[in-house]
Amino acid sequence: ISRQALTTDSLELSWTASLQEGVWDATPVVADGTVYAGGGEGQFLAFDATGATNCAGDPKQCLPTWTADYGGAGGFHSPPVVADGRFIFSGDDGYVRAHQVGGGALWAGWLGDTSVSSPAVVDGIVYVGGNRRLHTFDAAGVLNCSGGACSPLWSSEELEQPFTGTVNSPAVWNRRVYVTTHTGGLHVLDAGGVEGCAGTPTTCVPLWSAPMASSYTTPAVADGKVFVAGNDGTLRVFDANGRINCSGTPTTCSPLWSAPIGGRLWSPAVAGSCRRAGRRCSRTAGRSTRRRRPWSIRSPGPASSTPR
Repeated sequence: ISRQALTTDSLELSWTASLQEGVWDATPVVADGTVYAGGGEGQFLAFDATGATNCAGDPKQCLPTWTADYGGAGGFHSPPVVADGRFIFSGDDGYVRAHQVGGGALWAGWLGDTSVSSPAVVDGIVYVGGNRRLHTFDAAGVLNCSGGACSPLWSSEELEQPFTGTVNSPAVWNRRVYVTTHTGGLHVLDAGGVEGCAGTPTTCVPLWSAPMASSYTTPAVADGKVFVAGNDGTLRVFDANGRINCSGTPTTCSPLWSAPIGGRLWSPAVAGSCRRAGRRCSRTAGRSTRRRRPWSIRSPGPASSTPR
């Protein structure tokens, strides 16, 4: 939504849809003209994003173009990812699942416990956080799969201590996968499951890590830097290649710079030279290890979403 649209009263409601009872806290996803909404009671609903199919009335109301019910799986609290005709998601029951768009279930893989991670799909590989570990699966449901049940292609070592938290939604960049954990720490692994990996089943150790405050967010990677928001209200920036401000065995990295923003932060977004986390923006110019905010906007209430 542009600032001009917000100030000229030019916004108009296109259509609405009534959702089933329950908690619908997973961010909807729009792909190929379809809106996908997942709920806390185990349902996925799909709607025509243009408000044409299965829509009528004034004001216009829409019905789902199709539904998928996983009531026995608990709830879905993270958005799915849509890739190659499949939507892939994780849930309260500890499984990651793939479902054919407009069709039926394809495959499922066990993650160890409840997952709040939104998967990332890159080059046919699903990366998803589980209970203390990051796991990877074949998105096509062929490798390490039998009868619709899939095992990981590789998994990380335990990145969390038992009963302490889970691994958050990953980001993949330049053959590396970046993840944070609920109790604190940024970890970077080889996305191909080769470097730092061994054993049967294959287990991988981080190529480098960075101690930091607890985080519930997905890192943003751009321009050779990784941006991570912490629950202590600080945005931290690291060398994405794990070289600058990094040392030791195993390799540990310190931030290139940080910006105290305040409050609990959510996943940052990168736009030009401005990095947004929650409600504020921090520029990267200059040499200081701490950054000032060029501007900020106060929201009417707590902001709990990723800026775009």
